[in-house]
Amino acid sequence: MTFYRDVKTREVIDHETFLIRKQEVADQIPEAFKGARVEMVLYEEITRNDSIIKTYDLVVNMSDKPSKPNKVYSTIGKKLPDPVLTMVDGKELKLSDFEGKPTVVNFWFIGCAPCIQEMPVLNRFKEQFGKEVNFVSITFDDQKAVKEFEQKREFNFLKVVGAQGFIDDLGISGFPTTLFIDADGLLQRVEGGIPYVEKEGKMEIGDGASFEKHIRELL
Repeated sequence: MTFYRDVKTREVIDHETFLIRKQEVADQIPEAFKGARVEMVLYEEITRNDSIIKTYDLVVNMSDKPSKPNKVYSTIGKKLPDPVLTMVDGKELKLSDFEGKPTVVNFWFIGCAPCIQEMPVLNRFKEQFGKEVNFVSITFDDQKAVKEFEQKREFNFLKVVGAQGFIDDLGISGFPTTLFIDADGLLQRVEGGIPYVEKEGKMEIGDGASFEKHIRELL
C-alpha cells in the first residue's frame, strides 16, 4: 500500500485521500490561471514492510517546467543562510538583523499573478502587526524593475531585490512562498500562497486567516 506524508504538516494519508486532496487543490485554481496544473513534488520515498510512504507537497505550476522540491523545508527549526542582501533603495541587510522580533518573509516576482493577488492581504498584515513583526519580501527581479512595479502596485513589505542566489540556496521554486521566522531567527513554518476561497461560484483570494494564525503563533 502507498501512503503520503505532507511535507508541511507531516500528516499521513492513504492514496484515496491523497487524490481527493489533489482535486481540492485543482478546484481552487482561479479561472484566470489558464494552463495551471497541480503537481505532486516528491521529497522522500521510504519502503516499510509492505508499505511505501511518500513525503510530498502539492503545488500549482504555471510554467512548462516540472516543479522541484523546496529545500527550505529541511531548514525548519534552524536558521536560514544569512548572506548580505540588497534592498530596492540600494541599502544592504541580513536576515539576522531582524532577530529579536518575529519575521515574515514573502518570496515573489513581478510576473507572478498569485503573488500580486495576495499583496492587499499581506499589506493588511503589515499594517496590523508592523510594530511587533518584521515584514520582508524577496525577489530575483532587479532594482529597476521593482521600482517600476512600485509605481503601479502597493506592496508595503521591505523589498529585497536581485536575490536569485539566495533563492537558489534555499531551493525555493514555487511562488509565492512565505516563511514564518521566530524572534530567535529560527524558521518555524513554510507556506505557499494565501489560500483561495469560493465566492459566488468563483475562486477568489481568501482573507488569509491561516496566515494570521501563523503570525500570532510567533508572538
